[in-house]
Amino acid sequence: RCYAPTRASGFVSFACLETGLWLYRISDGQLFALGRGGAPHISTDGRYLVFERTEDDGHQVRASGLFVVDLGNPGVPRRLLDGPGFERHGSLSLPDAKGIRTLAYEDRGQIYLVRLNPESP
Repeated sequence: RCYAPTRASGFVSFACLETGLWLYRISDGQLFALGRGGAPHISTDGRYLVFERTEDDGHQVRASGLFVVDLGNPGVPRRLLDGPGFERHGSLSLPDAKGIRTLAYEDRGQIYLVRLNPESP
């Protein structure tokens, strides 16, 4: 069973209960398996997909991480942030004049901003 399709910039991402997060490129019909994950968000400029992975003990979330995929060359997701915490639901801003993006995420009702240098993502 799959759910939560998100469409932007020529891609559709969706999560499946048994097989994890998927990315579908509309232009050529290519499907990319991203592994475990959820809460996908495609950046405003369509360059990156940010998603989260959580670890739980069967009752509650014990840790979560945010990952990014370059949509120009989808491949292995790269970890941006991890640690103890809850679901984070991340998103990336457009780059500023220096090429710096801001990662925004939520954790336990608080919003956090992390500036990322041009090499990251």
